[in-house]
Amino acid sequence: MEKGLDVDWAKTRPGINNYNPLVVSAFKQKGLSHVRIRVKDKANEALLKHLDKVIDDCLKQSLVPIIAYQGDNFKNKPTAEDIA
Repeated sequence: MEKGLDVDWAKTRPGINNYNPLVVSAFKQKGLSHVRIRVKDKANEALLKHLDKVIDDCLKQSLVPIIAYQGDNFKNKPTAEDIA
């Protein structure tokens, strides 16, 4: 993969509320090939709907969306239960 960037478009309330598809276009114009869309909350209908929009916006701009779930529990104290 070439140049990419981590984004909080689905991780923080401000990131979700201030998301703008024009930023996706601007990132692509700046030469980025992918974005890592970080997620920390448990999936619910609103989050999944928002992710659908963000992913669709990325794909329309040929910007590869990578979804990364923030697994603090596993990172801080890994157990087999966190993997399941």
